[in-house]
Amino acid sequence: MMRNEAPSDGNTNKDTLAILTLRKHQDGIWIHRLVEALQKQQQQKKDPDGLPEILIQVVVLEDFLQGPFCVSSPPPEIIIDKDHLQVTAGTHWMGLVNRVSDAAEPWQVKACMAVMQIARLVWKIPIWNGPDAYSLCTHKWCHHVLFAQANLDSPHTVAALQTSSCANDDDGDTINEAKDDQLKAISSSRHDNPQLEVNAVNMLYQLSIEPGDQETKPATTPAMLNYLIKPNAGGFGAGIERRQVKMMDEQNHAGDPRNHTPTSSTIATVQERPIPNYSDRFVLFQNYVQPKDGKIFRVWFLMGKVQCAVERTVEIPPLLEASTTTTTTTSTEEFTSGCVGGVCQRQPKNARPMIQPWSVPEDVRREMEEQLLPVLPPDAHCGSVEFLLAEEPSKSEETTNKLVTTYKRLYFDLNLLSTLPVEEDQQTPDPWLQLASAIWTFVRQ
Repeated sequence: MMRNEAPSDGNTNKDTLAILTLRKHQDGIWIHRLVEALQKQQQQKKDPDGLPEILIQVVVLEDFLQGPFCVSSPPPEIIIDKDHLQVTAGTHWMGLVNRVSDAAEPWQVKACMAVMQIARLVWKIPIWNGPDAYSLCTHKWCHHVLFAQANLDSPHTVAALQTSSCANDDDGDTINEAKDDQLKAISSSRHDNPQLEVNAVNMLYQLSIEPGDQETKPATTPAMLNYLIKPNAGGFGAGIERRQVKMMDEQNHAGDPRNHTPTSSTIATVQERPIPNYSDRFVLFQNYVQPKDGKIFRVWFLMGKVQCAVERTVEIPPLLEASTTTTTTTSTEEFTSGCVGGVCQRQPKNARPMIQPWSVPEDVRREMEEQLLPVLPPDAHCGSVEFLLAEEPSKSEETTNKLVTTYKRLYFDLNLLSTLPVEEDQQTPDPWLQLASAIWTFVRQ
């Protein structure tokens, strides 16, 4: 593990920059690549006054909070020894860089928030990607609220809280003992709440109806709805299911063009296929939109400006055939995070979806810098968003009266922590050095 130790001689100078992360990510690319860049930047800009070099310390959240340690009347200088490893308290930190995943477990999120609030209110040190931004980005449903606030389009999405009776409270191991690291946001159990899915699917269908549908389609014409079931706190595409149901307009609802319900056969099928039980008991239902040419775009931002971008091409499974039943499919590649490096480890290029640098068009840059970033909390210092291009209904050109196909951007994900392009992706200038430079400037203000 890459770690620079903090001083253990009682020196109270704030001469340590803390990088907070989870144990499972301490050796990941988004930690060691950042530490490398911070060290390189510091060597290139040595203090001419000969002040002591600032140490970079990787702090594992679980180790830092493991007790016992006194909180009621702590001494001014605390050094907690964990297996002969010095972990200094915030009195030695000149700043804190939050690199705890947005997709962390609920208890990890609470612990991270507590550390950041103490750092802000008690230690009074600068925090990179602080608690306000982190509290929003750990909830995917909040992403869509922010997109709407920024007047950006996103797929129709419905959020719902799973009832407490659905959770596996008695086992106590539904979160921590999941075998697959990517699926730790998902309980190993299932719950049976079919009405929740029925209500959510009905709302999605109503949101999807375009004006004029009732004039061009008979009331009895069936429609197929493709939708996703997503965890609110998931990451790396884990736990996403794609489903399809057959919808039918009920003729006894004439006069209300937006009042549509699933057929009784669809409801019966939903009852046979329960939805997953996610760790924070929140589930999202989202219209599935097939990306144009199988391309998904990720744009990084840094201190209020667009930093860099990539496009990735994924293999899109064919849309499900029309059916009177509810069917389910998953596509790990399609929904896996577009973070370069996949699950935070260096991977061979042939092990990743095809990713290449993407030059950000001016209209995307304006949407990011003039619409989205201004509505984010001030402590959202860096991160990224993902969007795809979706086909809009054909429109007629006024001059030729020909039908033309247009596309619109649909934003669907916002992350504070997403792996920047690595060296072999040939990004110039190096975005990791840009990030390190911005962090040093921020904590030294």
